[in-house]
Amino acid sequence: GLGAGEAGARVVSGEDASRHQARMAERYPFLAAAKIMDAAKRRPDHPEYDPRTLHIPPTFFKDAKISPGQQQWWTFKAQNFDSVLLFKMGKFYEMFEMDAFVGVDVLGLSLMKGDQPHAGFPEIRYHDMAEGLARAGYRVVVVEQTETPEGLARRNEERK
Repeated sequence: GLGAGEAGARVVSGEDASRHQARMAERYPFLAAAKIMDAAKRRPDHPEYDPRTLHIPPTFFKDAKISPGQQQWWTFKAQNFDSVLLFKMGKFYEMFEMDAFVGVDVLGLSLMKGDQPHAGFPEIRYHDMAEGLARAGYRVVVVEQTETPEGLARRNEERK
């Protein structure tokens, strides 16, 4: 199976793949081979490069116009770049960006409609899906939702 650091070896083809690659190059230039760095800003040719982490330029979150949820996802992804994130949203586990393609290739999930690559599965399938990823050689990081929808509504009200 593929190791977590070998995610680029998976095969994604067709219109979705080319659209995704173009979008990644445009929106996430820090992922390009010529620019990628670990959290300590070391390039892959540095002897202490840590492929488990990713440096995201601080201006990215301001310039990219991404939602607070996506900012949270990227923050977790930067700390666990060599892992597949299962991001709990309500009663589902969601996989975004490059992790969505792992879900398609390894778990047989379908990409959901929209510009952002994402795939997901209901929480009742968690055990089978996490095991499938681990058996395929991927490290899995689960990000659980701790705030209830009511708590979110209350917090948003307090911000006004």
